[in-house]
Amino acid sequence: MAEQGRLHRRRPVIVVVVILLLLAAGLYYRHRERAAEATGPLVLYGNVDIREADLAFNVPGLLQKIEVEEGDSVAPGRVLARLDDTPYRAEVARAEAELARAQATLERLEHGSRPQEIARAKARVAALKARLRQALADLKRTRALVGNDFASRQQLDAQQALVDSLKAEIAAAEADLSLALEGPRKEDIAAARAARDAARAALDLARTRLAYTRLVAPAKGTIKTRIAEPGAVVGPGAPVLTLALEDPLWVRTFVPEPDLPRVHPGQKAWIEADGLPGRRFEGWVGFISPVAEF
Repeated sequence: MAEQGRLHRRRPVIVVVVILLLLAAGLYYRHRERAAEATGPLVLYGNVDIREADLAFNVPGLLQKIEVEEGDSVAPGRVLARLDDTPYRAEVARAEAELARAQATLERLEHGSRPQEIARAKARVAALKARLRQALADLKRTRALVGNDFASRQQLDAQQALVDSLKAEIAAAEADLSLALEGPRKEDIAAARAARDAARAALDLARTRLAYTRLVAPAKGTIKTRIAEPGAVVGPGAPVLTLALEDPLWVRTFVPEPDLPRVHPGQKAWIEADGLPGRRFEGWVGFISPVAEF
């Protein structure tokens, strides 16, 4: 009886040991199964994420023409739409004329007065002085005639006014001659050079604005939507076309939490599409969201 009682007391221990061994074996084989899965390829399913861009002009104007239709494939740099560029061409013409004028002024100051200009200035001074000598002689005679009542006071005043006018003209002509002989000041040349540079910058801006009257494709893609039509007045930044970008293409997929350690940015990946059986496309992991999505 005592021997039988001892056997009954051992059974719970044996049962517990067997259960623990079975649990350990299950965990072991499960671990081996997960390890085998971790060494194999990770297959994920997702969707192609098409990115879009709303295309707009940088300047306002009348929409003259749209060169594409919805569904057209376009390459980078292709002209998609045009504005009426008449006012912008006029801006360029005005800016070109202003630059030419400013350049001519600068060159004239830098080169100084030509010998012909100096000679002309001297001749003008000499001619004015000759006229002044004659006017002074006439003024002297007129005074004598007024004293003898052979000329009126008005004639004397008119002769005096002519003398004063000639003296003022001679002073201005002598100043011009002095400038022609001395040449322009450094300050005048610097101001003319600044005006030339400003005119050149204005021309560059006008040409840029003219180029902005053409809307070009920034990247390869497909025209998804024509938002505006010819005849509409569009402002800068107002969308005219929607472009679905084809390069790069993104695939959005969801990774189960246990497999996250197997994925890292820059990792190579192969993509297969249901609509293109038998074809594989090389890609890479470009972004991993830091926030879990469900």
